[in-house]
Amino acid sequence: MSAIFRNIDEVNVAIPVPLSLSFKTLEPSVKVIQENFLRPYIGKDQLTTILGWLSGTDSLTGSQQELVNLCRYAAAQMLIRENADVMNLSITQGGFTVNKTETKDVASANRIVLLKEQLNINFQRGMNSVLEFLETNANTFTAYATSDERRDRKKYFLNNPEDFNKGLLGIKINWPLFIAMQDVMATMEAKYILPALGASLFQDMKAKLSNSQPLGVYAPLLPLIQRSVSGFVFAQCVTSLNIKVGDTGVYMSSIRNANEPQQTTPAGNTNSLEYIHRSYAEERLKELSEHLLSNASTYPLFQSSTAYTNRDTSRIESNRKGVFYGTN
Repeated sequence: MSAIFRNIDEVNVAIPVPLSLSFKTLEPSVKVIQENFLRPYIGKDQLTTILGWLSGTDSLTGSQQELVNLCRYAAAQMLIRENADVMNLSITQGGFTVNKTETKDVASANRIVLLKEQLNINFQRGMNSVLEFLETNANTFTAYATSDERRDRKKYFLNNPEDFNKGLLGIKINWPLFIAMQDVMATMEAKYILPALGASLFQDMKAKLSNSQPLGVYAPLLPLIQRSVSGFVFAQCVTSLNIKVGDTGVYMSSIRNANEPQQTTPAGNTNSLEYIHRSYAEERLKELSEHLLSNASTYPLFQSSTAYTNRDTSRIESNRKGVFYGTN
């Protein structure tokens, strides 16, 4: 497989700190970076297509070049981040050494930590731009449009951050954070939405979404489901993904080790973020359950399920908020 970077100049135009070193220092990492940090987002086929453009002799179209530039920006951030700790190290018979001159000192470990955090944020911003561009131009980039990675996202009630953000309170997440939450989405759907809808309605809605079919009579259910799921998922992930809320957005922080020279904490209280989003999600789930009960005849699959027939109307609650979940 060819590489998305072929020389140091292509890396330098994409990063905030200029590099004064041979490309050979970074070259072994390039293919690892594109496999680990590009392919999971844009898909194997689209990555292969891009590398084919770069290794070919034909001139790139405007949209092709724009996609390459966006991908290079995102990949460059992680290329430098993953190599930042060892760029100035050498191994000699006397052990590990660092370079030092009369006019320059080695950057402190603290500065390296802060640089890596900024590069991590830059990557998330960059990959968000890549995916927004691909989604907007999906008809042009068919390798992405038909990729397994994109198809897998359609199996959820939420398959893009724009819809996910409708269930958040005053904050917005990006594509990388959205994708990082997908495994948790499956868990939250099974825990809360499946019992509320009943198995038949749950499966029928999921099938329609996966196949990009109109929801028809189910359409009023989707916003309530989505806002409930996003609240539960975000609350569940605030701590585990080290979510950082700042003036410029919401990101996954890379600073986790308390032994590092400078430890930062997410802006705002994560316990508070978790609580308000879980509470909001519970309220939306209650609305969903009440809507289903009030309009049961509109949803025959729900009306014939044990979620409806086995309900206990004397205790329509499952937690402190009085949310009705029903049964499968």
